[in-house]
Amino acid sequence: MKTGILGGSFDPVHGGHVAMALEAARALALDRIISLQPDSVPALRERGMLAARLGSVESAREDFTRLLELVPQSPDAESIRARLAELRAKQSPLN
Repeated sequence: MKTGILGGSFDPVHGGHVAMALEAARALALDRIISLQPDSVPALRERGMLAARLGSVESAREDFTRLLELVPQSPDAESIRARLAELRAKQSPLN
């Protein structure tokens, strides 16, 4: 399976983005295209978790804070808030 990766801010997604993705899929005979959005909720959640595991406290705080700004009522908002509170109490050796 041939997969293309399309990155960008897509703020907001519009017809030009879709046309570009479809043309790339046609020209490159792709079976699918994955869109990477830096401020998407899944990306922020995963990036924040990874940063926290790696000890990059400031990066994790930034991602979790942005996630809660975007979706303050997400199903895991309380656990993200708790994690953020833990991170706020820490000093980062990497930042």
